[in-house]
Amino acid sequence: MEFDNLSRLCLFVDVQGYGKRSLPEQSRVQGWLAEALERMRESAGLEERDLSKQGQGDGCLLLAHPSLPLPMTLARLTLGLMEAVEWVNEPLKEAAQIQLRAAFDTGVVRHAANGYVGRAVISVARLVNSKPLRNMLVESPDSPLALAVSDSLYQDVVLSGLPGLPVNRFQQVAIEEKEYAGWAWLLAPHRNMTDGGHRDVILQPGLPRGTSDDTPSRSRPSG
Repeated sequence: MEFDNLSRLCLFVDVQGYGKRSLPEQSRVQGWLAEALERMRESAGLEERDLSKQGQGDGCLLLAHPSLPLPMTLARLTLGLMEAVEWVNEPLKEAAQIQLRAAFDTGVVRHAANGYVGRAVISVARLVNSKPLRNMLVESPDSPLALAVSDSLYQDVVLSGLPGLPVNRFQQVAIEEKEYAGWAWLLAPHRNMTDGGHRDVILQPGLPRGTSDDTPSRSRPSG
């Protein structure tokens, strides 16, 4: 494969409480997740080729193109996902609205017979399913998104400063999930983080202002 054995930013997104929904609801939720991820990509100013996807029903693994600058891509995907889940939820009744858990890490990734493999691929899968991240949404039922960042990514990238993301709001926690054991940094992004001055962080330089907000290419979800 063209990008085998290259370090890539890995993002895993999963829907909170998916298994408690009825089968018709699960089908709709998968559609809303797909809409949210597409909206995230558009809001982040990325092209389809910039993100490789591996869907898993109520979750999805995404790999950023290795040529993308790491700090800006991390910031844009985080803010884009926050904007996207709010956009999906806005027309939905409260009981139908979704909460998302997301996890980031970086590492060398390879494509295998049934998907992507690599330490970072395992890491984001464990982080996104960890109890502390799940509990963050349980304790904050009005929050649409909870984010986990690996310790190495936090130390190497987040601490250097990410446009639009408040470094001092990340919480360090110990994670033990299956074979994974280590530190991670959690954040429940605030609703206002995609407003005002942060809008320019989301829009790609050169992208006409309003493209990712005023003229969505897909119809809004309903439920």
